This record gives sequence, structure tokens and C-alpha cells, in this order.
Amino acid sequence: MGLNVRKSLFFGVLLLLGVALGFAGTRAWRAFHAYRRLAAPPAAAADVDQIRDFVPVEVIARRYRVPETVLLDALRNAGFVARPQQSLRQIARASGRSPAEAIRVVQEAIRSYTGPLAPEPPERRRPPFPFPGRPPPTPPSSSSSPGAGR
Repeated sequence: MGLNVRKSLFFGVLLLLGVALGFAGTRAWRAFHAYRRLAAPPAAAADVDQIRDFVPVEVIARRYRVPETVLLDALRNAGFVARPQQSLRQIARASGRSPAEAIRVVQEAIRSYTGPLAPEPPERRRPPFPFPGRPPPTPPSSSSSPGAGR
């Protein structure tokens, strides 16, 4: 009887360890992907000129990190009938206007929302010494050549 209790206790602990490991792994996976999304480089201002009329509004909003409501409000204020799932071409056709007009309205909305791009941070300089408190390594003298001591 003591052997069966030990086995069931062993498998119970093993099961709890597996659940805990699965939970921790899932949290780590989500944290990693959330970090990757934050570390993504921002869309450049020149990219706004590359918006095409076949792309849905929700994809444009995600690509340029602008809320969908900003783009939809800009389109609706310009007289377009817009839904997030529709492409700019579909929105323009439903409104009886040119897709180029819809593209221009979306580009202006993105530019006004993002504002001017911040200047890039200066390049990080390395410290003058590899370790604090140690003198810098002495450069090799110009008179010695590699392999001269052989």
C-alpha cells in the first residue's frame, strides 16, 4: 500500500510541476512577443506615400500604429462612407469618389497623428576603458611585427 501512495504522490507532484511549467512558459512566450512588438522600429514618414488603394483601413492602422478610429473619422469627415474591413478602393467606390482622394485623406490623417519624427538618438559611445579602475591596454609598439619573436 505504501508503494501506491508514493507513486500517486510522485505523479501528482509531476503533474503540478508540468502545469506550473506550462503556465510559466506561456507567460514567457507572451512577454517575449509583447517586447518584440514594442521594439519594432516605427514606420518612417516616407512610407506613408506607399499606401495603396487595395489595403483595408484596419491593416493601414496597424502598419502605421494609428488607431482605426483616427483613420475612419478622417475619412468620414471628408465625406466617405467607411468601415474598417473595407479597402480604400471600396470606400471610394461606395462614396462615388476617387481612390486617390481616399489615399490622400488617410495619408494626411497619419501624418497629423504621428507628427514630426523624433530625431534619432546619438550613437552610444563605449567607455574609454573596458573595466573601471583598470588602465587601458597598451597598444603594440610599431617596431615589433607579428611573429617576430619566433
